[in-house]
Amino acid sequence: MSGLALRCEHRPTKVLSFGRGVRKLSAGGIEEKTVAENENNIEQKTQGVPKDTPERNCLDAVKDNLAGVIGQEKASAFIKGVVADGYFDLALLDQARLLMRKLAAIPDAEKVISALLNSEIDRLRAFAVTVQFELHGSKLDVMVRFLYRSGAMPGTWTQEMSQSMLKDVIHKHGLEKVLSKVYRWATNNDPAIRRMLIEAIRPRGVWCKHIDELKHDPSILKEILEEVLDDPSEYVRKAAANNINDISKDNPTIVCQWVKEWSKGKITPEREWVIQRGLRTLVKDADPTALALMNFGGADKLDVVWKKGTPETVRIGEAIPFTVVITNRDSKTIKVRLQVTMIGPGKGDKRRISKYLLGTMTIAKGESKEMAKSIKFAHKNSVRKVAGNYELLLSCSGRDIDKRSFDYEGEGL
Repeated sequence: MSGLALRCEHRPTKVLSFGRGVRKLSAGGIEEKTVAENENNIEQKTQGVPKDTPERNCLDAVKDNLAGVIGQEKASAFIKGVVADGYFDLALLDQARLLMRKLAAIPDAEKVISALLNSEIDRLRAFAVTVQFELHGSKLDVMVRFLYRSGAMPGTWTQEMSQSMLKDVIHKHGLEKVLSKVYRWATNNDPAIRRMLIEAIRPRGVWCKHIDELKHDPSILKEILEEVLDDPSEYVRKAAANNINDISKDNPTIVCQWVKEWSKGKITPEREWVIQRGLRTLVKDADPTALALMNFGGADKLDVVWKKGTPETVRIGEAIPFTVVITNRDSKTIKVRLQVTMIGPGKGDKRRISKYLLGTMTIAKGESKEMAKSIKFAHKNSVRKVAGNYELLLSCSGRDIDKRSFDYEGEGL
């Protein structure tokens, strides 16, 4: 970490040990969790995040938690006030913001934070993180100590909110000032702490404000990422790969240069996985350097035949078949990547582009191989397919092969 240390306030000669697991907090009740337990539970993720409804919500749990701090009567009145403010009419994120503001406004909110953080319910612990930032976001040292505690607690809600608030702390106090306090977390014992840092310093991230400074110059991230390229935790490696993928969208040349350095000599399977996933957007976009780094070269030495069989019309739920025959004319084995790009109507005049990996294979010199795959034509999450003409572009290791089209007439077809 020498390069980063030179740019930060602290220059330790060894990794600072923050301890193992979750600390017990005041007001008691939360059991200490070990790093091993975090490793076992850390991959468990929520299956979708629906908004609260009158039939299914977290308000009773909030009320029960608050009753121990402000009393049953005031807790009931608090929840009635939340509902009266239109809680159930709001989207999920706005529901969380409303609760956060009202919780932060309760007199003696410190006790509220402690009670929420000591709850056995993951979502309530996440509320504690947001209230803490609302009240103490301007106090850097206070927030760093708090997030180190909350980020190590089990539960998707708590861990995701902790990394999100760490990103907000960066926006509030500045990147280098915050990194000088937390960059050593990259080598912490606990994978939840390592992952929190790597996620929080993603230049883009998901559902959050981008860190423009990192989009313009990501160089300060290099040494931090190098600490986790060989990480034993898949949870941490996914964050590292996503961070690298973020950087590649604004700085493809820098990422490819880093990967060249990181790929020298024999590398671990963990590092290979991080690199492959980190380059995924560049590979999809047929960046020639990224394709070469992943050994997808020699496309000009391949004869590729896309057999007939594309339907003229397609319904939702139907599979579109692809049968491709590839012949290697080179004198050496070639690694091949087949991809389909679907270009169809979107909102207004915009075209919607989706990319599908058909598969990869290696083909020896003089050999021919056939790949038979299909992609499902379906609505994706909340994005529904629009009626109209769709183009299919087949490419092989970045080289465009052929283009066809089909019609989708809508749900009534």
